[in-house]
Amino acid sequence: PAHLVEDPRFVARRLAGAKASWVVIPAESGQLVIAAADGPGTERLIGTELSEETSRSAVVMRSGRIDHVADFRSAENVPEPAVELGIGPGIYVPMIADDRRLGTLVIARDADAPKFEPLDTALAQVFASSTAVAIELGEARAELGRLELVEEDERIARDLHDTVIQQLFAIGISLQATHRAATGNLAERIENAISDLDNVIKEVRNT
Repeated sequence: PAHLVEDPRFVARRLAGAKASWVVIPAESGQLVIAAADGPGTERLIGTELSEETSRSAVVMRSGRIDHVADFRSAENVPEPAVELGIGPGIYVPMIADDRRLGTLVIARDADAPKFEPLDTALAQVFASSTAVAIELGEARAELGRLELVEEDERIARDLHDTVIQQLFAIGISLQATHRAATGNLAERIENAISDLDNVIKEVRNT
């Protein structure tokens, strides 16, 4: 959510003459969550969890259809923190990218402000699509980062196996040759060193 930067939700709120806007996306808990918000007092919205089944945002996500709110102060099934903002008419717009329903963009005007006209609705749809694209790009970057970490782990594993283990093995062979020519306490110490090397090699392989 942080990677949404300021673009879609902030610009959408300003151009729509709105007081508040927020973005709802699926959360790891299985519910929906208000992940980003803009406007005076909207910080209290962030982190609010909503029902994945019955919330307005969920219905809009599933249907892909816009939902108009006449007045948030008296509307049903809206987040309680949103009611406390004193906002009036609002609009829920699905965020869709490549047929993926990624969330809902909500824009609300001040109390007693005029309702959203068709042009306002079309503008909101444009910015909802922009937000969806921003989320997809963020997911792609995160996946790319994960793949790069996996690739780095594999490279380290190859280096450990092909280089480090081979070097340790060579040292072990050299010690074994020396052990055959040693006697007494020195032979015992070399034998212990060889045993320690074997354990190190096992640990490196496990790693």
